[in-house]
Amino acid sequence: MTSKSQVPLGHQSKTLEIALVRMLEISDQIPQKRKLLNGIGSDFLALFKISRAECDIENSIASCLVPATDPKLADFLHDYGDAIDELYSLTGAISDIHQAISLHQKCIELTPGGHEDLPGAISDIHQAISLHQKCIELTPGGHEDLPGNLADILEAILLQQKCIEITSEGHADLPGRLNNLGLSHQRHFEHTGNLADILRAIALQRKCIQLTPEGHADLPIWLNNLGLSLQSCFEHKGNLADISEAILLHQKSIQLTPEGYAVLPVYLYNLGTSFQTCAKYTGNLADISEAISLHQKYIQLIPEGHISLPVCLCNLGNPLLEHFQHTGNLADISEAILLYQKCIQLTPEGHAHLPFWLNDLGVSLQKCFECTGKISDISEAISLHQKCIQLTSEVHFKHTLSVLCIQLTPEGHADLPILLASLGYSLQTCFEHTGNLAEISEAISLYQECIQLTPESHADLPRRLNSLGNLLETCFGCTGNLADISEAISLKKKCIQLTPEGYQELPCQLNSLGNSLRISFMYRKNFADILEAISLHKKSIQLTPEGHVNMPIRLNSLGVSLQTCFDYAGNFADISEAILLHKKSIQLTSEGHINMLKRLHNLGSSLETSFKHTRNLADISEAISLYQKCIQLTPEGHAHLPIWLNKLGFSLQIRFEHTINAIDAQNAILNFQLASTSLLGSPSVKFSAAKRWAQLTAKTDQPQSLKAYHTAICLISCIVGLQKTIAHCYTNLINILELTSSAAAATAINLKQLSWAIEWLEQGRCLVWNQLSNLWTPVDDLCAWDPSLADEIVQVSKALDIAAS
Repeated sequence: MTSKSQVPLGHQSKTLEIALVRMLEISDQIPQKRKLLNGIGSDFLALFKISRAECDIENSIASCLVPATDPKLADFLHDYGDAIDELYSLTGAISDIHQAISLHQKCIELTPGGHEDLPGAISDIHQAISLHQKCIELTPGGHEDLPGNLADILEAILLQQKCIEITSEGHADLPGRLNNLGLSHQRHFEHTGNLADILRAIALQRKCIQLTPEGHADLPIWLNNLGLSLQSCFEHKGNLADISEAILLHQKSIQLTPEGYAVLPVYLYNLGTSFQTCAKYTGNLADISEAISLHQKYIQLIPEGHISLPVCLCNLGNPLLEHFQHTGNLADISEAILLYQKCIQLTPEGHAHLPFWLNDLGVSLQKCFECTGKISDISEAISLHQKCIQLTSEVHFKHTLSVLCIQLTPEGHADLPILLASLGYSLQTCFEHTGNLAEISEAISLYQECIQLTPESHADLPRRLNSLGNLLETCFGCTGNLADISEAISLKKKCIQLTPEGYQELPCQLNSLGNSLRISFMYRKNFADILEAISLHKKSIQLTPEGHVNMPIRLNSLGVSLQTCFDYAGNFADISEAILLHKKSIQLTSEGHINMLKRLHNLGSSLETSFKHTRNLADISEAISLYQKCIQLTPEGHAHLPIWLNKLGFSLQIRFEHTINAIDAQNAILNFQLASTSLLGSPSVKFSAAKRWAQLTAKTDQPQSLKAYHTAICLISCIVGLQKTIAHCYTNLINILELTSSAAAATAINLKQLSWAIEWLEQGRCLVWNQLSNLWTPVDDLCAWDPSLADEIVQVSKALDIAAS
């Protein structure tokens, strides 16, 4: 109910409209007409700031129209410019803001140098240019109405500096002008990422607050602005003191703002964002929960259909996603996805923030996929990331994506690396499901571009270096190119050097480097690598709080490294500890989690290794059960299915050799056959299964072994086309020779299948020649790598020459 002291806004507007109509009817010859019209215009402007009704601002503008000869023209232009500024805030029309700038410039030209109103006039044009910059941010790249870019911000900075220079110390408006100049530097930083700008903004805003007395009406907003600048600085430098101070400033800003005040929801929102930003780096769950609570309160305070609702929904989704990443609670990620989807539904095509909201939804779907394994989630995530990059300004790539037209973000925008990294991460996740090498190559290109665009001092650089290292490590797993794993280790070490103690991602980075060092050890056999890997994994676990969602990952990694160490050094304590760690990792993994498959597999592998040492039948039987469970839980079409089938077949073969149970042999053969003939998965894994299938059937079912050898020889052709290193090409030669001349042909001859023997020998000969012609490496160089293989190649080459003639 409206109190007696309050007049309804509609009634006020109607009263002013009547006054405006009557004033316009008065003759222009009456001296006071312009002054009275200007007063009515100011009242309409004040009313608009409360009502946001378009009719109020239009009436304000109508009241400001004066002849060019009026002696008070500068005053009227000032008010006219203010009204146009407000109209832009309602319509977003570029033509409005251009007109406002022109009016304010004309006002300055008409104000004599040294006049007391000059600083205020300069401040007005600064405000108009600030709106002009906002206009740039909301206009698609290449749009015919797009104004200049950084030059406009720089012009605002120069004008505001001039305004401050001619403002005397102690002047009541000096704090506000210092704040405005700080805001211009803040906007310049947002556009360029230049650290000097944000530091200058902070210095100016601190001085503004120092000059502002307690109880000043604008103190809350100036505290809020300094908090935002400190948050931006923290996101760039990673100094926790900055974000801690930002939180305190936002809290004080809220304390000084009365309940029901129009700007209070904005202050709550900014405090929530600061808590969320802090939690992103510290991992403090209490901060994330506080951020969720503040964003929820903010949404409750704004009306349905409010222009800022999409932003609010998105920013509630962000801490929910962060909370999910700490707790693994699927309800959090499901709610975040719904919020992002609603946010996008409410956002018109062409909106400047649309790429970022598409990106956030893509990340959420990707995280959901990592937990549930639902293929539609990762497919949609990739589609969203691709769309958001297509909507981001023009950037020239030297890699797979060539030239992308980015329509909404200015070239060089500081947020572009975020979008590149998100698409790269989704492609990596999809590769892990499909095994498509093109996806991992494209992801590497995106991350390399992302890092090139990230300043050395940026707080996100360590994370991006680690992510590129992970991609190169994954690529190494496919190609065997040792340069990839060496570069991955180098990137991850640099990442850790740049990461401060206490940073929540440090345990993840330590674990990641440990994984890369373990992989390097497996190929280089440098024992120091595996010992360092184990040390890093242990430190990672020590730094991970109990109940953290990533604890199972880190336990699993240490278990794998200990098993690898056992395989080399034979210390049984290592494999025993590995089994315990894998069991604990599985206990901490929720049912249905996609990583459950890998963890079951790793426990099975450790038990299989233990059996080879102890001959305890319970170990190999448990390993078989684990591999069977892996296969049951693997969704159809998953690229890892041939791995599980091959491992199950091998464990059954091991138990068969121990017990001579024919059923185990039959089941082993069946699993090797299924693995080697799968349409998906690594050709190397399928080749390994085909070889085992052939070798086992050669002992138990020779006629079937012909089919197995044929499958293996066909797979060699696939592997030859994929290998990139000389070492792998020579290894292929060994496989070809062993398979065609030694085993396959001999089996065919024994079974009187001479046509098969001749075909396989000829096929092997062609493959060898193909490899040799691709390599063109002198035998002397090969001797340095493997003298016995070099000698064997020479002998085979001579034999092939004789056969060909």
